[in-house]
Amino acid sequence: MAGKGQHYLPRFLLKGFSSRTVNKESYVWVHRKGKISYESNIQRIAKESYFYGTKEDSDVDDKITKMETESFSTLIDELRSKNKISESKSQLIGDFVAHLIFRSKHTREITGQAAKLITDKAFEDLQNIAFLKKAIRQQRNQIIDDVKKDLKSRDIVNVENAQLEPFLDLYIEWFISNDRNLSEFSTNIKQVSDIVRQKLPTMGKKSQLKSFSKPLDSSERVRMYRNLHWSMITVEKAGAFILGDVGPIVIYGEDKEFNMALANKNTHQTIFLPISDKQLIVGRTEENRTLPDIEAINIGMAELSYEFFISSKNEQREIEYLRSIGKRNMDVVHDAIAGLTFDDYFDKQQVSQ
Repeated sequence: MAGKGQHYLPRFLLKGFSSRTVNKESYVWVHRKGKISYESNIQRIAKESYFYGTKEDSDVDDKITKMETESFSTLIDELRSKNKISESKSQLIGDFVAHLIFRSKHTREITGQAAKLITDKAFEDLQNIAFLKKAIRQQRNQIIDDVKKDLKSRDIVNVENAQLEPFLDLYIEWFISNDRNLSEFSTNIKQVSDIVRQKLPTMGKKSQLKSFSKPLDSSERVRMYRNLHWSMITVEKAGAFILGDVGPIVIYGEDKEFNMALANKNTHQTIFLPISDKQLIVGRTEENRTLPDIEAINIGMAELSYEFFISSKNEQREIEYLRSIGKRNMDVVHDAIAGLTFDDYFDKQQVSQ
């Protein structure tokens, strides 16, 4: 049964970056943004109270624990010990990488920030009377259909009445022709926006948890990761790789910079996940893709992390990486929604009345 403290990065992954082991307990160096680095037992990091539910509802954490115990922890232990990837394990590696993205706090925080930016933009536009007129006109047919469905469900009028649709059409035109109506509507939008902003964190958590109710292979991302060419890079030097709270990072197409795997761009990609301080698994759409060096991978890992990274060392190099934590994670979010207006959503009928 799940306990109160729930890890959003699995301990079997964290232990690969051990700085020391005492009585079978693994310790790592934790480098947290704006803080002094410290050594900690992995039992106490990447962990929050009821991250995947509540005291009364631990179903999601139980599912994650079961999946990781039965499949993923054994996979990672085997990869570390054998130091190579067999073709038969490629599908399971793809599953694990996708699972790591789905379950993380980093995903919840970054998607939450993106949702807030988009929501702020939406409500800002909807308080602009000129935009509001345009939006209502573009959604006129959808509004009429929604009103007819509502009236039918209430048995108020005969929605098949030929007079109804022209009447609704005239009412909409009267409404948007009167700036007083639109001004009052805009005031109501402001009140709604305040409520929505307060509820965004809860909505984000529910959305993330809902994803665990679906079969893993129902995700397009999982199917894509299963088909990547997976390989392992191993170095002799201890402490070569760090692990950020971002988890896997990716390079898309001919890009030079690392990105969050969450971005899900539909292009060729190379995905990177350190599984120990000496070992890195790499998934590529093109087997002969040239790979960046260790330093570049570590910098990308630090820049895209939200709060912290872990390592087996605490030296000058880690101090430099510490200064880079979070440097690019919000840049990626802003890039993803740059130039976005709600005209885009209305054109695609993705936003209802």
